[in-house]
Amino acid sequence: MLAAALFLSLAACSAPVTHPANAVSNTVSNAVRATPYATATPKATVRKPVAATPAPSAATPAATSVPSPATPQIYSVSATPAVVRGGDSVVWDVRTTPDVVSVVARTPLYSLPLNKVAPGHFVLSFAVPNNVPFFFHGNYHLDVAANSSTGDTAHRVVSLTFE
Repeated sequence: MLAAALFLSLAACSAPVTHPANAVSNTVSNAVRATPYATATPKATVRKPVAATPAPSAATPAATSVPSPATPQIYSVSATPAVVRGGDSVVWDVRTTPDVVSVVARTPLYSLPLNKVAPGHFVLSFAVPNNVPFFFHGNYHLDVAANSSTGDTAHRVVSLTFE
């Protein structure tokens, strides 16, 4: 009988636990709860695939970035004719960096916006009336202001003569 009890207790120890983790065990007193046990599993080593870096070839062009200027720039201002008289047709041509969105030409009396015809290219043409009073004749300093979308402004002063 002792051998049968020992056999039953060994069988109970080797049998897997089938009751839930928080259930009360019937073989142990009602005050003791069964606790779950953890089984050790070996860690699997995960290796990430390493992408091969392609060697540069003559067929693949390298990407190059062109740095844009920090502020807008005015490359050139041309005013035709150089000396303006009543009845003349005047053309102002301004070349700037491509980031310029507007150009304004200012004299002490007028402020004239130039028309954008291409990125970095602004033009204004107008006719001078024949009957301009004599006190408007003289030398003028034309302030050309190029404005970028970021609010930066470049200036160039050009002298003009009106006879």
